[in-house]
Amino acid sequence: MRLLTLEMRRCLKNPFFWIVSIMLFIFINSQFSGDTSGWVIKKPAPGQESYGTSITEDMSVIRQQSLVNLLVEYSNNRYTTYPYGFYRNIELNTEKNEAMEKLLSALTGMSIENIKSIQSFSESSHSAMEGDKVLFTEEMNEIVNSSKNNIVDNDYLNLMDKIDQLLGGGSPYSKKLIASRFGRTPKSYEEALQGYNDMIYKDKITGAFARLFCDYAGIAVGFLPIFLVVSFWYQDRKTNISHTLYSKEVSSSKLILSRFFAMLILITSIIILIATFYNIKIIKINGIENTDPFAFYKYSFLWLIPTLMVVLSVGTFTTILTNSPVGIIVMLGWWFITMFGSEANMQGGYGFQLILRHNILGNTQVYLNNINQVLLNRGIYIAISAILVLISIKIYNKKRKGEIYSGSSKKNNKQ
Repeated sequence: MRLLTLEMRRCLKNPFFWIVSIMLFIFINSQFSGDTSGWVIKKPAPGQESYGTSITEDMSVIRQQSLVNLLVEYSNNRYTTYPYGFYRNIELNTEKNEAMEKLLSALTGMSIENIKSIQSFSESSHSAMEGDKVLFTEEMNEIVNSSKNNIVDNDYLNLMDKIDQLLGGGSPYSKKLIASRFGRTPKSYEEALQGYNDMIYKDKITGAFARLFCDYAGIAVGFLPIFLVVSFWYQDRKTNISHTLYSKEVSSSKLILSRFFAMLILITSIIILIATFYNIKIIKINGIENTDPFAFYKYSFLWLIPTLMVVLSVGTFTTILTNSPVGIIVMLGWWFITMFGSEANMQGGYGFQLILRHNILGNTQVYLNNINQVLLNRGIYIAISAILVLISIKIYNKKRKGEIYSGSSKKNNKQ
C-alpha cells in the first residue's frame, strides 16, 4: 500500500498525467457538448415530417442507394473515402476511370458508351453543381431504375468491393460498410415511438447518453494514456533510477503492479470526474426521477476501464522489454486498425475490437441484444492486459538478475 501511494504521488508529479487528463476532457467535450436542447428526450408525435432513419439489411434499398451515390461520384470524378478514418477526396486518372466504367457497366447492365455519357452529361451541364444536387440525384435514380441490373446480390457486393479497392480502400462501397452507409430507410412513427420508450424505460435516459459518452471517451482512452505510461517507465532509464530499482529488495511484481494500479486508479478517477460532469448536466435537464444516476459509472467501468488497462499494459510491456518509447508506435498502430475496423459498427455491433463503438443516442435494443458479446469482449481484453503485466514482471525480474540486458551493464543489474 505504501508503494502504491508513492507511485501515485510520482504519477501526479508527471506532467504527462496532467496533459493526458486535459486532452481527455478537451476531446470528449468537443464531441459530446454542443446544443444541450438536444439532451431533452421528447416523445415523437404522430404526423411529424421526419422521425430519423434506421438501418436495414434489405438489399434492394442498399443497391439502389449505393449505385445512385456511385454514379453521382463517377459523374464528377470525385469520390469521398475515409482510409484509416481520415477524409480523402479521390480523383481517378484515365486508366482507373476506365476500370471504373467497366465495373459500372457490370453493375448496371449498361454499355460503357452509355456509362461515359453520364460523365459527359455532367461535364456539359450544370446539373451536378451544388445548387442542382437534388435534381441530379433524381436523374441518377431514374437511370438506375431503368437499367437492366440482373446480377445477384452476392455478385453485386463483390463488384462494389472491387470498386472500394480501386479507390484505395476506406470507401462506403466495401462489403463491410455498404449496409451501414446505404441501408438507411425513414423511420416510421411506430419505430420512433418504440425507440423513445426503450430510452425512457430501459435506459432511464442516462443509459443512452452514457453509451454515447463511452463511444467518444473510448477513442481518447484507447491511445492518449500511452504517453503517460511510457514516460513514467522511460524516465527511470533517463534518470538512472533503474539501477536503484534493480538493487532494491522490493519484488518485481510488487513494483510493477503498484505502478500499473497507480496509473489505472488516477486515470480512472479523471474519467469518472468527466463522466460526473455530464451526468449532472443530463440529470438536471431531464430530472433525477426520470434517470439512472449510476448509468454513467456503470458504462464507464464496463466499456472504458478494460481499454485503459490494455493501453497501460502495452506501454508497460514494450517499455520494459525495449527500454524505449516504442510502445507509442505500437499503440498508435493498434488504434488506427481499431478505428478503421469500427466503421461498420459505429451504431452498435461491438465485435472483438479494443474500442467499443455506439455512436448514436439510443439503439437501446441493439445494445441489449449484444450484451453477452460486450461482456465477452471486455473479459478478453482484461485477460490480455493481465497476461501482458505478468510477462512484464517476468522480464523485469530477469533484468534485475542480470539474465537479460537492461540497457546498462550486467554488473549494475545484479543484486
